[in-house]
Amino acid sequence: GGADATPDYGYAGWFAMLFAAGMGIGLMFYGVSEPLSHFSTSFAEGMPVAMIEAGAAARPVVSTAVGGVPELVRSGITGLFGVDRAGLAAALASLVGDAERRVEMGQAARERVGSRHSAHALADRLEDVYARMLGSGE
Repeated sequence: GGADATPDYGYAGWFAMLFAAGMGIGLMFYGVSEPLSHFSTSFAEGMPVAMIEAGAAARPVVSTAVGGVPELVRSGITGLFGVDRAGLAAALASLVGDAERRVEMGQAARERVGSRHSAHALADRLEDVYARMLGSGE
């Protein structure tokens, strides 16, 4: 919708739907002005830590594909993308109605975060950087 569009659901409706689907705990509306308010840090935060934390908690992410989000979220595998409010709502609705898919995507998100963004993975990459720098004589 346009600037004068109204959400299809009120706050209570969104939360009831998401909690009933087991998605409400840790829920964050990232970069979307409805149903809460605008919390987007995507232009200042290249890789949103909250999305890394969601993956570590085996939760799929629904987001727009901005900043470093596409590096973290694999659409259809670890989460879903929407390009506007309607697309984000449709992505959320598809996950609300499919517990098996939420679990599969959440597990894939946990595996991806563990292999790429855990403290161990980051330390290994930093060690590689130091080794390359020391090996090149710099």
